[in-house]
Amino acid sequence: AVKLIGPSRGLVVAAAVGGLVSSTVVTLTLARLAKANSARLGLLTGSILASGAVMMTRVLVLAGVLNLSLALALAGPLLAAGLFQAAAAAVMIGRDGKDGETAEDLVHKNPFLLSEVFRFGAVLAVVMLAAGIAQSVWGSSGLMAVAAISGLADVDALTLSVAGMGPASPAGVAAVLLCIAVNNIAKAVYAWMAGGAKLGLSLFALTLAAMAVAVLAWLLLPLPSL
Repeated sequence: AVKLIGPSRGLVVAAAVGGLVSSTVVTLTLARLAKANSARLGLLTGSILASGAVMMTRVLVLAGVLNLSLALALAGPLLAAGLFQAAAAAVMIGRDGKDGETAEDLVHKNPFLLSEVFRFGAVLAVVMLAAGIAQSVWGSSGLMAVAAISGLADVDALTLSVAGMGPASPAGVAAVLLCIAVNNIAKAVYAWMAGGAKLGLSLFALTLAAMAVAVLAWLLLPLPSL
């Protein structure tokens, strides 16, 4: 996409597509570009947010394929947070280049490496096993602990585990939402470490806002039933 439609638009499209696989990998990869593209932080921040918005949709679709009741319970918070992230991404990308750099000045290598994506594949099996054991041994408290830990790297593994536990329960829904919240906050921290404080602070503030929107939707919208 970067080669076909140019560096800036291509990067946004590549980030969004990357969100279908792992928004964490997208965040780490784009954050590394920030130091060489300090005037393009709007583009990079917006691209990371776009991958996060796609991730929200990906989780919802994944849950819907395996467990419709879980998807219905997650729909309000995830759609609300995803729409907020998409809107924030559009604003940040629209503000890009105000410091004088043009799209052609964007310095980057091949941004998304398959080797980085594949590293997260092993997380799926480990988390699914851990979630099942924790749920059977410690109940909902064990599941929440696994959700928080797995969110540091990935959200799909926990979503798959909860989806396989039968009809949606309050504990299962809360575990998936906790995993997503931890993952989004972790990505902001990773961006700070890899790309600097300005990128990290922007993502952290917008992430907290998106999570607040999700919590409000969870609390205010009635849970749909089959």
